[in-house]
Amino acid sequence: MILLVICGVFSMKSMSRGQVLGPWKVPKTVLNVNKDSPPLQKVMLDEAAAGKLAQKVRLSMLKIKAQNMAEDGMNVAYDAISTSDDFAAYKALCGELCAVDPGALAKEERKAFFINVYNALTVHAIIEGLCKPAYFSDTLGRLRLYASAAYNIGGLPYSLNDIENGGKYEHPRTMRRTPL
Repeated sequence: MILLVICGVFSMKSMSRGQVLGPWKVPKTVLNVNKDSPPLQKVMLDEAAAGKLAQKVRLSMLKIKAQNMAEDGMNVAYDAISTSDDFAAYKALCGELCAVDPGALAKEERKAFFINVYNALTVHAIIEGLCKPAYFSDTLGRLRLYASAAYNIGGLPYSLNDIENGGKYEHPRTMRRTPL
């Protein structure tokens, strides 16, 4: 077991541009910043504004899912979501996460913030096609999703793995603990 970890075969070590997943390097795909995004804000949001933003992100995603859910509640039309105006507004809202400094949030606020962001990022990644829902039961597909899907928060890319394991591992880019 130690030999495998040393060789990196089963390493889950996070890196700034990607993550080693078995023998493969999975690059991070930052979903809330692209070439059409407005320039990053220099001013960071305060604790109250950051909490409200995370809540807006969560509620916006819940609204989008509810509008595109089958009547039986068992399926969501992810393809329809990707072309909707509500989803375009959601992506613009997610762009504001760049102005949040998680380190400035109180411990409980930070935890709530990252739980909201994690849940919204998971659905956002599925909508963007990083993992097809039909293949979500595939372990390797799920691990790729967790390693690749990311949001820029406060100028740093946070993947689902970075958020989930934030209390255990250092952030890959700054080599400091992820603020969870």
